[in-house]
Parts: sequence; C-alpha cells; structure tokens
Amino acid sequence: MNEGSNGISSSSGNVRRTEKVFEFDEFPLPALRVVVPEVLDSHYGMYTWPCAPVLARYIWTHQAEVCGRRVLELGSGTSLAGVTASLVGASLVVLSEEERQPRLLDNCRRTCLANDVGHHVLQAGESVTSSSTAGVYIMGLSWACFCPALLDLPAVDIIIGSDCFYDEKDYQDIIATVAFLTERNPACQFWTTYQERNSSHNVASLLRRWNLVARSVPLESFEGERIVVNGKMTPPAHTVHMLVITRGT
Repeated sequence: MNEGSNGISSSSGNVRRTEKVFEFDEFPLPALRVVVPEVLDSHYGMYTWPCAPVLARYIWTHQAEVCGRRVLELGSGTSLAGVTASLVGASLVVLSEEERQPRLLDNCRRTCLANDVGHHVLQAGESVTSSSTAGVYIMGLSWACFCPALLDLPAVDIIIGSDCFYDEKDYQDIIATVAFLTERNPACQFWTTYQERNSSHNVASLLRRWNLVARSVPLESFEGERIVVNGKMTPPAHTVHMLVITRGT
C-alpha cells in the first residue's frame, strides 16, 4: 500500500484542514486511490489513526469477499475503511459515528465527497431498511443503543471497525453491538484492527460471554505494515493487530 499526502492544507476561521491520499496499487489487484480530508482537532475521531490504513489494506486485498456485500463500519472517524469497502464493490455501506457528535458524521460526509461516492445522510427518524437502494449511508449510532436506526438495519455481512477498542469502558458496548448483529446474520464477520496500548486490556472474557470467537490475522499475510506516507515507507509506529470475530457454535 502506498499511503501519501498531497501536502494540501487549509484554514477556515479557526479550523485547520489537511488531506491525505492513500494508494493501493500492487499487481494484480486494480489500483485504488482514496482521498481522506482531515480536520486538525483534539477529538481523536477527526483524523486517521494507524489502524485505519491497515484495515483498509485488508479490505482492498480481500475485495472479492467484500464485493456485493452489505457492510457496516463502526466508529467510522474519517471513513477510510468504509469508503474503501464502497470503492471495491460493496453493495451497501453504512458509515456510523456517535449520534451526539455531528462533526464526526460530517467527517464521514467529507470523505465521501472527496472520492465522488454518492451517499445519503440519515436524518432523525430515517433508517436504512431492507428496501433501501444500494449505496452509502451515514448514520448516528451509539454502541449498545438499540435504537430504531439499528433495529431497522438490514442484516449485514461484514462489520468493520478500526481502533474501536480504544477505551476499555467501551468494550462491552462494542461487543454487545457486534453480538446483536451477528445473531441476526450468523455468517456475519467483524473485521477489526486495534493498537496495542495496554497488554492488560483483553476482550477474551467478553467474547466468551457473548458467544463470539476471535481469530488473529497476521499482518504479514496481507502486508499490513507496508504503508508509505508522503512518499516514504512508514510502518505503523505502534503495534497494530487484526482480528476477525465471528459467532460461536
């Protein structure tokens, strides 16, 4: 994967914006270019963390599994992974962020616009349903909040999320949400990357409680650390892991 920045930055009032361009171009897969606008802000959901390009690369290298599928991204942030899923052929992609953080939802919208990805921002009372047309939808979703937007969501095939396991207090809510979605579609998989920050933080007991199992995916199996930033090879500065989580038997 070649991840680069075109060096463009701008300011609007007190808001400073920048832009990164991620390129996936190893033969024999079709080359892909994803533009990600960022807002230089103290909120961690406003810029692209090292886990996101690793997950995006996995999606790109496994695009045959994504094409024609329904995908939900949890904690989309700058939406690199979700937009990548759309660009490699997912039939329906739902980008979701904390419903009480409209600026994070706007982040999702900006990435769609930057990549000419048609999208619809769900307003209060709107839901993605089984009758919804293919495309990209942006919706507010609080983890473990079983609101109509989540309950009306059609069964998804793949859930994706990068660095969702950031704050230990959120682990239970994330896993409860994944358990609900995999119960609706037992074949559903949760593809997630996370940064190792504290070895004592472990989700194994929560996975067992919710009848979920995790399989570790070695990054070398898809060259997940092959990341070029601004024309320079820059592997993630921290240890990143990838899991595929599925429903237990």
